[in-house]
Amino acid sequence: MRLSVSRRTFLWSGAATTAALQFVSPPVMGTSAAVPPTKCRFGVNVCGTEFPSKSVPTTAELDYYRYREIYTFRLPLRWEFLQPVLMDGLDDIYIASFKPLPDYAANNGQKILLDIHNFGRYNMAPIGSGAVPITAFVDLWTRLATIFSGHSGLEGYDIMNEPHDMPTMNTWPQAAQAAVEAIRNADMTTPIYIEGDGWSNAADWLGGWHLNSQLNIRDPADKILYSAHLYADWDKTGRYTKSFADDGATSQILVERFKVFQDWLQQNGFRGHVGECGVPTDAGWLDCLDSFLAYLRQQTNIAQMHYWAGGPAWGDYSLSIEPKNGVDRPQMRVLLKYTLG
Repeated sequence: MRLSVSRRTFLWSGAATTAALQFVSPPVMGTSAAVPPTKCRFGVNVCGTEFPSKSVPTTAELDYYRYREIYTFRLPLRWEFLQPVLMDGLDDIYIASFKPLPDYAANNGQKILLDIHNFGRYNMAPIGSGAVPITAFVDLWTRLATIFSGHSGLEGYDIMNEPHDMPTMNTWPQAAQAAVEAIRNADMTTPIYIEGDGWSNAADWLGGWHLNSQLNIRDPADKILYSAHLYADWDKTGRYTKSFADDGATSQILVERFKVFQDWLQQNGFRGHVGECGVPTDAGWLDCLDSFLAYLRQQTNIAQMHYWAGGPAWGDYSLSIEPKNGVDRPQMRVLLKYTLG
């Protein structure tokens, strides 16, 4: 069924419940021609570690995707769980709960992107406020990068998910730059992913006072990727409150919305990443996803796209890509066109 609340409300509530992963054997390939190799790699957000239940995905989850030739994952983490007290030590138990994933990935040909999934906030107070100074954000990344520096199972560090409504127009660029400098003091090899203010929305990347136009982060290692999110529904939130027929979308809506972000990347010579993109199972929405993946396959400056979302804790969430009753979800069957072969 479709979720009546937003993705974001769901993540911050206790609504997520743990469900056992159903291991599904590799699908039988059809007779259609193989998809040519692509520079953009397609992966999945494996969620649960950021939920109140702390339902950490297992290595069996990575195995399920490996059989579908998916090798890159975004792992959302929650700042409050990592660091229960600002400017204090990280929680060893929480880190130990998810560290087996990058460790396993390192031996499995897979990569994990660590994502602080906090919307630019700690306990609902924005970075750059009196309650959460930028120095606290720097402290977090100093500690985390010190632990994972150079880990062979890491795709990178996604320093903050969907910052929005920051105290000033300059707060997020300043905080992102400070975090990058802190990371580079501990780790000069791991790529760093920078999302944009305004929920990192690809279609609105330069909306409202040219939001994100000043997001030009300096990195001595020159390994920055800018990360945007996008959804196909009418309000761009991923709630999908209307059917495809009633929404007014077309199969090209994701491509059209992404071009705002893509044009910005190309004008500045930046590399990009799609951190979130997902659709329900309606045929029209699946066509939107298919068209977008075909478009991304042709882009040479987009490193990865991580589908939203996988992980065993989603239940009946309409965008979930988890198998049901031993059968791949319709969204997975679209992804397989671009991963298998």
